[in-house]
Amino acid sequence: MKFIQLTDFHLFSDPEKTMHGYCTYECLRTVINAILRNVNLKADAIFITGDISEDRTVESYALALSQVERFNLPIYFLAGNHDKKDCMESIFSRSLLVIETNAFTCGDWVFIKVDTVQQGKDSGFLSSDEKRAIADKIATAKNKKIGLFMHHHPISVGIPLVDSCMLSNGESVLDLLESRSEIKSLVCGHAHTLFTTKHNKCIIDVCPATCFQWKSGTYTVQTDNRRGYKVLDFSNDYRSEIFFV
Repeated sequence: MKFIQLTDFHLFSDPEKTMHGYCTYECLRTVINAILRNVNLKADAIFITGDISEDRTVESYALALSQVERFNLPIYFLAGNHDKKDCMESIFSRSLLVIETNAFTCGDWVFIKVDTVQQGKDSGFLSSDEKRAIADKIATAKNKKIGLFMHHHPISVGIPLVDSCMLSNGESVLDLLESRSEIKSLVCGHAHTLFTTKHNKCIIDVCPATCFQWKSGTYTVQTDNRRGYKVLDFSNDYRSEIFFV
């Protein structure tokens, strides 16, 4: 199974509106155009890891969907802290390409979507209900490798601006990775940067945003004019490849 991971579109109802000087819709179009031109990139599905919208409008989600449908591939998605879940789901559910499930199996892998969003807060939180849901899904996935998908990063990426609103109880996730060696991959967005590390048997992989990246080490709004995506390969052991546009 090979996914194209896209994250942090931050779209508005107005496709010409900008955020920190970037037209986020045009940035998304640029990234998707680049992927479609890459004839060597053979993916099975798209996975969007949150912050699809910035203004939480129906129109912004419709713009996002119109772009990702261009791949003509199955689309998986989850919410970020900027998203309005019911609005997002109402638009995405209209597409025959969208697959709405919290867990699914492919080959030797079970993939689990984890909800880290706290209502009204930028920081994330792994609730006791979510932890139980993960444990229950792992219990039924005997002899399978586990891949977790979430929005918030559970470990500092070296950008104080965004580390201040990471997963607030990230230690709970790290404890989970230490106790469950079958978790081999944890994929997320939110941080607008490229970051990869390993904890126990699990690779923690942060995908760059489609709109812009935060400058490494910054405490204030300072950006890098780069757009990115990742290709996640679960054919055997997990590996990923990064592309900047």
